[in-house]
Order: sequence, then structure tokens, then C-alpha cells
Amino acid sequence: MPSDIEPAMQPPPGVESNFVDPPSILTSSYAVVPLCIVIATIFVGIRIYTKAIILRKVVTEDYFLIVAWLAYLGYLPVGLIINKTKPGPGVHMWNVPATQIPKYSYNFHVATILYDVVVIPLKVSILLQFMRIFSPGSTRNYIFWISIALIVCNVGYYGGYMLYQIIHCRLSNAYCHDTFFVSACINVVSDVGILILPHRAIWGLNMPRGKKIALSGVFLIGLFACIAAAIRLSYAVTLRHSDDFTYWMAKMSLWVFPEFTSGFLVACLPVLPRFANTISEIPLITRLVSSIRSLSGSRNVPTNASPHGTARTGRSNRSKGGMGNRNVTDIEFQELVVETDSRSVVDYDGGRGSQDKDKKLGISVTRASSNSR
Repeated sequence: MPSDIEPAMQPPPGVESNFVDPPSILTSSYAVVPLCIVIATIFVGIRIYTKAIILRKVVTEDYFLIVAWLAYLGYLPVGLIINKTKPGPGVHMWNVPATQIPKYSYNFHVATILYDVVVIPLKVSILLQFMRIFSPGSTRNYIFWISIALIVCNVGYYGGYMLYQIIHCRLSNAYCHDTFFVSACINVVSDVGILILPHRAIWGLNMPRGKKIALSGVFLIGLFACIAAAIRLSYAVTLRHSDDFTYWMAKMSLWVFPEFTSGFLVACLPVLPRFANTISEIPLITRLVSSIRSLSGSRNVPTNASPHGTARTGRSNRSKGGMGNRNVTDIEFQELVVETDSRSVVDYDGGRGSQDKDKKLGISVTRASSNSR
């Protein structure tokens, strides 16, 4: 260690400071951050294209999603600056020159504020989508009220926490480490609440059990967000009791990206079947799929037959709504996403089943009565 460089923290006994090439998470950061942002960008693009071009109906949650995505893109320059700050992210403080601590503190401070800017519109978008799917029109069921409560709590807490970070907090302050712990705890609870919210409604729908499992499985993508949030919480606990904030803060921050990307997937996957159906009707795509099937030996399988050999009828034919031929493997979210007007009714609270037909999508949503189960 050069004698004229003072480390930000004295190294443990038997360890010497390394200011030249200390161990870091630089490689992981360069891999995880762009990958997660690219995945989120692809699926946000699919959602916006589907809603704006195919369905021609952009709603409130789509605007919140766009705001969250734009803020998420802001992590790219912030992450690049953190990576370029010598000696790199995830370096123990005894390997960091004391003169670099203000830069580390400021960069992570900006990233912490940016987290709140992303998480507020992202969670609001997801919860508004749950309300539109499971509480259409004037329906006021438990999902509606729980979603409203979660929106108020998330906006209130993260908004207040962001203001506190801006006005009072600095990352090198031990008291701020406690706020990271509290924030991580609340975030885990919020993520778990959003994860479990739609499943009771899904299992109240009148559809085959296999399709219920498939729908639940799609929303269970949010489980990855919960896992990432739990890992962040474990690092926040360690950070709370450690002065080595350059190391543990970077470890904790890296898991923000899998958490956010999982949230974007939860928001975007419900439109994926409609997007896939539309894309599959493009002649070039149709020819490409046919060629692939021919090469894979599926030429002898009739195109109008299901995997079980029964003819596809009814909903597989092109409807007036322009839905076209449908893949039997599609998860048909059109059975859940209905128009929020008086033509569409989904009753999850009443005893009798209710049914109404969505005129645009050409589908019906029915809840079986409690006596039929």
C-alpha cells in the first residue's frame, strides 16, 4: 500500500489495503444491469405496441409503466458512473482511498433516490392493472379495495422516503443505514402483497383447473421480485451493523435490477398472448413457422387439429374482433382483461354466477356460483 494514500477504513488484522486491483463486483454489474434493463425494455415495448397499435387503447397504467421504464433507464448512466468510480463497485472500504468516499456516497445517494422514482409508478401500474382485470367497471370487490390501500401506502411511504433521502440522508451516515433496513422490510411486505393479491380471484374464475394454474404461474413471476427483495433485505441487515458501506451497499444495490425487471414482467406478460396471436398472422412469420415445423417433422400434423386430434372450432376461427386463429397453448388473458364499461361484469363476491360478453374481444367472463363447486 502506498504510504501517502489513506484508506477509508482500516483493514482487518493481517489484511493489507489494495488500491490497484481490489476484488469487486464490476464484472457482475456490467452483466446484470444491461441485461435486466434490456429484458424490461423488450417487454415494455411489447406491451405498449399491443395496447397502442393492436388494441388501440392506452390506459392509465400504461402511462405509469412508461414513466417507470424511463426512470429505470436512468440507472444506466448512474450505474456506469458508479462502475467508473475507482476502484470500482463492491470494494471493501479498506481498499478505497478516503478521498473517494464522497464520490461513492453521492453516486449511491442518487441511485437510492432513483429507486423510489422507479418503484412508485411501477407498483401503481401493476395494481391499477389488477383493478382493471379483476374489478372492471364499477365493481368494488376485495381486490379493488386492497389495491387502493396498497397504492396509497406505496405512494405515501416511498414518496416520503424519497423526500427524506433528498433532504436529510447521506449514505456514509450510520443512521441512513437504518432507513435502508426499514425500507427493505417494507418493500418485501409490499412485494409479497402484490404477489398473492390476484390468485384468489383467478381461482374464482369459471375455467379449467389447468388454465387457472397457468394464469397463476404467470403472475408468480413476481416471486422473483420477492426473492430479490429478500436478498436485498439480508444485505440491508448486514449494512445496518457494518461500517463497510461501499461493499454492502453495492451488493444490495445490484439486486435492485432483478427485482425491477420481475416487476416489469408482471406488468407486461398479460398482453403477451394477444401480441403473439397478432404477430403469428403476419405472412412472413406464418411462412417461417411453417418452415420450422416442416423441418422438425411436423408436416404430417393437420394445421386445423389440436394436439389431441380433435378439430378446433368456435374460438379458433377468426372472430369479428379480428383475433384470428389462436394457439391452443396460449394463455388467454382476454378471458380476464375485459372492457371497463357497463357491458362487462365480473363478480367475485356474489353467490350467483354472473356472465356478460365483451363486444370488442368477443369473449365472455363467467364466475361459477358457489353451489357449483
